[in-house]
Amino acid sequence: MADDHNQNTTQQPTTQPADNGNQGGGKMFTQEEVNQIISDRLRREREKSTQQPQDDREAALQEREKAVAAKETTYRCREYLAEINMDEKHRQEFMEVLDTSDFDKFKAVVDKLGKYFILETTTIGADTAFPYCSYASKSADAQISAAFKPKT
Repeated sequence: MADDHNQNTTQQPTTQPADNGNQGGGKMFTQEEVNQIISDRLRREREKSTQQPQDDREAALQEREKAVAAKETTYRCREYLAEINMDEKHRQEFMEVLDTSDFDKFKAVVDKLGKYFILETTTIGADTAFPYCSYASKSADAQISAAFKPKT
C-alpha cells in the first residue's frame, strides 16, 4: 500500500486535466519534473547570489588598489619637489595646482616651470659633517690636560 502511495505522488499531473473544460492541449508535468525544474532554478539563483558579492569584493579591492597607487604617486611627486630643492611654500602650491596622478607628466611640468622656484645653494669650503671651530682644534685630551696643568 505504501508503494501505491509513492507511485501516485510521483505520477500526479500538476496542471488541470482536460476534463475540467480546458480543451487546449496543455502539457502535463509529473511531480518529479516539477521538482527538477524548481531545483534547477534555485541552483541558478544561488550561483548568481554567490557571484555578486565576489564581484563586489573585486570592485572594492580594485578601488583600494587605485587609492594606494594614487597616494604613492602623490608621495613620489612630493619627494621629487624636495629632491630638486624647491622651497616649502612653492612645494605646497605645486602639489595643489598640478595633477599628481601621473608622475612622469608631473615631473615634466615641474622641470619646465619649477626652475624659477628652486633654491640655489652653494657649499663653500669642504663638505664636512661639522664646521670648523676654534674649540675643535684641540682634542678633548689636550683640553683636559691644559686645564689641570700647573701654572708657573
